[in-house]
Amino acid sequence: MPANADLESIVNEPGRGFLGHLAFLPVGREEHASSIQHYPYRGRKQFLIDFETERHHHRTDAGGDYSEWFLLTGVDSHIFENEFLEPVDQSTPWTSWSSYDAHMQLLLVRVTKSPAHEIASMTFNAVFMEAVEPTGLKRSLIQIGSTTHFASLGAKEPDQAWRPHRLPPSRSRDWPSAVIEVAYSETEAKLGSDVRFWMRASGGDVKVVLTLRIDRQQPKIRIEKWVSSNNTNTRYHLDQNITISKSKNHHIILSNAPLTIGFEELFLRPASIPRERDIGVDAEKLQYLATEIWDEQGF
Repeated sequence: MPANADLESIVNEPGRGFLGHLAFLPVGREEHASSIQHYPYRGRKQFLIDFETERHHHRTDAGGDYSEWFLLTGVDSHIFENEFLEPVDQSTPWTSWSSYDAHMQLLLVRVTKSPAHEIASMTFNAVFMEAVEPTGLKRSLIQIGSTTHFASLGAKEPDQAWRPHRLPPSRSRDWPSAVIEVAYSETEAKLGSDVRFWMRASGGDVKVVLTLRIDRQQPKIRIEKWVSSNNTNTRYHLDQNITISKSKNHHIILSNAPLTIGFEELFLRPASIPRERDIGVDAEKLQYLATEIWDEQGF
């Protein structure tokens, strides 16, 4: 099965929850196994031991292959709310979770935030807002950042998110119109779980999900754009796939630019004047983004 088709199956699978593909591997899908380690939640003391174990593995990983994430299983709503959502101890381990799957009782914890990951997130936000500027609506777009969003499905924070100041009547302010998730050489399952949450938990209010995947071993970045496939917001598909890489002679190779986000998808209304047009993050901006990330990686 092609990689894109496999990822779409993760996003659109009718099952419950959204982190299940990180915890359970269907028979015959071993090639898409998650590299993320799993630990059952066994109380506060053991969680701190598990966290330090994963942090040690990450710090001493000479090959750069060890994931910055690990998964806690058996985290029911009581544990989540009392130990992680409103922790007594505000130190790093207890506030390092990124996603909570209430249906599957799974908590995704980040051991560390890599500089390349943070640079990618901040630089993308900068070039994206530059791309919005020609519409004259830069100040009409709220930069939500990594604010946590809650739903019956669970909770999650994006890397960056945006929505317009003015919303259509009855449209909830709880959800952004577009988000981006940055992955540092994570598996297809991790990216699929990100898209799955935003599309399903928001009931279609999130119109665009962008994923940016950084390769740790070579100067290569993949950006994908996911949108709804139908008017009922029940199925989602990969709408655009951009690859940025650098050859041995330092030539940057860019495919499928520009990255295009529909005006109505972002601002939740039709364009009304000529300058209100689709947002295009052009080749120059994408090359700048890639260069900033690669400089940090040493490529």
